Amino acid sequence: MRFVVLHLVCDDFDEEAALSCIAQQGPSGLFQLVICDDSETKAGRAQVDAFCAAHPGTRLLRRPARDGFKAGNVNHALRTLDIERSTWVVIADADEMLAPDHLWELACFVDDLPESTAFVQGLSDRRLDSATPFQQLLSVEIPWCYRTCLQSRETYGFLPFLGHAGAFRASAWLALGGMPVVVSEDYAFAIEARRAGMHGVVWPRSSSHENYPPDFRSLHRRLCKFSAGTAELVRTVFPGSRQERPLALSTPERIDLAMQLGVYFLNLAALGNLFLTGWLASRVTEETPLMIAAPLPYVFLAFILFPFATLSAGARNPFEMLRYWAAANAVYLSLIPSSVVAFMVALFKRPRFDPTGATSRQGAHGRLSFLAALLLTPALGVLTLACALCWPSPFQWVMAGFGISFLLFPVWVGLHRHGLTGRLCRLLCFIPVTCFIAAMIDLWRNCWH
Repeated sequence: MRFVVLHLVCDDFDEEAALSCIAQQGPSGLFQLVICDDSETKAGRAQVDAFCAAHPGTRLLRRPARDGFKAGNVNHALRTLDIERSTWVVIADADEMLAPDHLWELACFVDDLPESTAFVQGLSDRRLDSATPFQQLLSVEIPWCYRTCLQSRETYGFLPFLGHAGAFRASAWLALGGMPVVVSEDYAFAIEARRAGMHGVVWPRSSSHENYPPDFRSLHRRLCKFSAGTAELVRTVFPGSRQERPLALSTPERIDLAMQLGVYFLNLAALGNLFLTGWLASRVTEETPLMIAAPLPYVFLAFILFPFATLSAGARNPFEMLRYWAAANAVYLSLIPSSVVAFMVALFKRPRFDPTGATSRQGAHGRLSFLAALLLTPALGVLTLACALCWPSPFQWVMAGFGISFLLFPVWVGLHRHGLTGRLCRLLCFIPVTCFIAAMIDLWRNCWH
């Protein structure tokens, strides 16, 4: 059994993470560490050079251009290495911390897997060793995503390949003609594997840790990348599957895949529904009540309480769960307009791949996109709040929550800061959810029974 660990770097080298890839237990010859460096700055390259000089067993690969994004980096490395079909390729992002027995445990797990298993998806956890306040606030979703959502998908839905200490067979990579050269290469790889009659499995005993984006700007970049990558999948991968080989999925897999990718369609629908429902609710008077009015308070109560049923998988205590619930509502609601724009643009234009690490460089396009969001999202917030005032109904509190999230978009830039400024920013996160609670109370008070 032999592994090739591809440590993917792009001006975001983390020496501690790289050391965890080297300090692996097991027999000699178990693995080879390859740093695939796409760094563009001299400082970034110098860090990698110094590390490789200090650890001669590490192989360093660079390519002349960043063609093909992350997928291009992986494909370039594997074609350069000319790996054997029996090799397993482990993807370790720049911030990925592997436990000392990670590869040895993985070797034991994959030993009996059938040849039809194209990839193994590990379950990651969050790094808190050097986390910013922003990461401490929102990284609760990392263990929740992996330990709750991803594990269930192996049995009840479509299991994607997410990288992050996951591994795939070199034979599967060769059979598929390489990693699909798209922004969401991991999802595309899983889709192509299923089309070829292969599948993935979850490795429940994996032990790796990763970072959440360090600040709001990085999260904005990541979410726009996810939205654009999904649009690219819709535009390129799925039409190709209909023309070449059909995607043979079970009904639960089809439903789950549609739900995973459809969330970015729903962002657009949510924006439209916000104003449509606000206007319709204001037209309903006490003399003409809607028949559906009676269950609405219960729906809102379920909407508010549902996250707490699953967030316990990642939060260490109820207070941390409450902080995450408030911050996630405020932050992710404010990012909906940017997500919608990125998705719509990528339906017609090939998207860019921007790394989201703490030290990653952001291109001129990314800086311009964030500047536009800083100006336009608060303007949308003012419009939403104005509509909430003009359309009186219990739903106006929901519109107010959205409007305040949009309006405070520039404030969320300070969520990662220490000191009084950061604390005030994080305290403001509770305003939108307070509006949602007010909407539920108003519904209970005004609803006819």
